[in-house]
Formats: sequence, C-alpha cells, structure tokens
Amino acid sequence: MPAPTTYYDIATRRLDQQMDQIDQLDAKVATLYATSSGVLAVFAGLLSLGTLPSTPAIKGVVVVLLLLALALYLFLLVMLSLAYQLATWDRRPNLDDLQTNCAAYEEPVIQTWVADECRTAYRANAPQVVRKATFVRWALFAVPIESVALALAGGLTLVGLEMVGPLVPEAGTYTPVWMPIADLPRLPVYPPEVAALVVCGATDGWPAGPADMDRRHAGHQGPLTQGTHTERTSS
Repeated sequence: MPAPTTYYDIATRRLDQQMDQIDQLDAKVATLYATSSGVLAVFAGLLSLGTLPSTPAIKGVVVVLLLLALALYLFLLVMLSLAYQLATWDRRPNLDDLQTNCAAYEEPVIQTWVADECRTAYRANAPQVVRKATFVRWALFAVPIESVALALAGGLTLVGLEMVGPLVPEAGTYTPVWMPIADLPRLPVYPPEVAALVVCGATDGWPAGPADMDRRHAGHQGPLTQGTHTERTSS
C-alpha cells in the first residue's frame, strides 16, 4: 500500500538537514575568515626580520617558520574563498509550481511530488556540500599549524646571543627606567640643550616651531667662531 506521507516526511526532513549543514559550513567559513584576519600577525613577524637573532642557525629556523606560517595563511585564504564561492543550491520545490499543483491535485499526489522534488534537490546539492566541507576541513587543519609556527618563531627570537649572551659594556646598558623630567639637566644627556628644552617644554610649554641649536664639537669651549666644526640639533 502506498505511503506518501512517510515518503514526504523523510524526504523533506533530509533536505532540511542538508540545508542546516550548509548553514553550519557557511558559519564556519565566516568564523575562520575572522580568525585568519587576527592571524595577520604573520606579517608583523615578517617585518621583524631585521631584529632576528644573529646566530645563523636560529635565524634560519625562524625565517623558515615565518615563511611556513605565511604559506599556510595564504593556503587558508584560498580554501576559505573556494568554500565561500559554493553558494548556489537547489531549493526545490519551486513555490510557483507548488501553488499550481496544489490547485490541481489531491494531497497524496502533492506529497509524493514534493518528496520527489526534495529528493532531486538533495542529490543535486550533495556533491557541492562535500566539496564545501572539504575546503573548510583543510582550512581548519591549517589554522593550528600556522599558530604553532608563529609561536615557535616568536620563541626562538628570544634565544639569540643578544638575549642570552654576556652584556658588552661598550654597548651600554639595557635597563630602561622611568625618571622625572626635572632630573634631565643633571644627567649626561647630549647635547644638554635638548635636556633643557624638554624641561622647559614640560613646565612652560613647547615652542611653536622647531628650535635650532649650534654647538662646538666636543672638546672645544667658548663661543663659536668662523671655521670651527659645529653640530646642529633640531628639536
């Protein structure tokens, strides 16, 4: 005995589930796009190439990790773009056809026709759903590897001789400290006019335009005379 109601219920439910799966994949694509935008730190990492450790082996590993992260980022964008482009789906039955058939046929016939349309739509959408899921899966696979590569590259930049080697006294000290502006005049700031200008600017206000100062080269005292070596500082 025919069972159009059962056929109709299952066919429509399967198509609804497929549409829900498509919506979930689209949501993942949007989330990964947002996440990949945050991972743009890879470019900041590439810009830090000038401050890489001087140790050749460590520097080479860091460069390889950064290039790997960049390649994975580009791969991620390609996968997400391909997944996003799959947006055309078969959504049968057509509402106009449904209205026409409902006016001409009885309910059992309509249910069978709707179930047939849902089955056709489901089969037509299935290959694209698989492709979309595959692209999203590859994108999800690339995100953690890219993050690990960036984390390792960032960690290795703290292992060079500059960080773990002995301090060179000739290079100065590397301990930044906060200090009152009023203490600048008594500290070895060169040229001292700059220190005085900063103190004056902080207390009485900064000049409206650049301040030019001429100083005799270190080791000479007295007023400037023609032919002496001078240094000009603009603040």
